[in-house]
Amino acid sequence: MSKMDRVLRVIVGAVIVILTYLYLQGNVLSWIAYLVTVILILTGLTGFCPLYKVVGVTTN
Repeated sequence: MSKMDRVLRVIVGAVIVILTYLYLQGNVLSWIAYLVTVILILTGLTGFCPLYKVVGVTTN
């Protein structure tokens, strides 16, 4: 995973958390958004995306 891909995942994850906190509190969609955010931030921090591995995509 390229450095730009990793940085963008963390930034997008942070934006989703902020928007979810401001607009979707207590909603079922908020839990889905938080789950997506956790996945984005974890893959961004670790540099490994299981979906990329399965599909055979590389951004390096």
